Amino acid sequence: MPVKEYTRKSSTVRALEWTGDNYPDLIRFMAGKDAEVPELHGCEIVEMHIPARVVNANIGDFVVEDAFAGTFCSCDPEVFEALHTETTQ
Repeated sequence: MPVKEYTRKSSTVRALEWTGDNYPDLIRFMAGKDAEVPELHGCEIVEMHIPARVVNANIGDFVVEDAFAGTFCSCDPEVFEALHTETTQ
């Protein structure tokens, strides 16, 4: 079978940029999902407890909700901005 090229299908994701100062926003964003974020006190890295693993996000990273898997991941801002554009309402 020959090698083929594929283009990523566009999709809309929900994401929140971790600034180090928006812990309440992160808690609201992840509320009702199977995830836990321990209390923070001025941390640059947030540790998110997702089923079967722990995900870390540094300041500036985007916390992205995977709507299909019902979980979260972190994404470097350069990668996130290269793959996504903000949806205007």
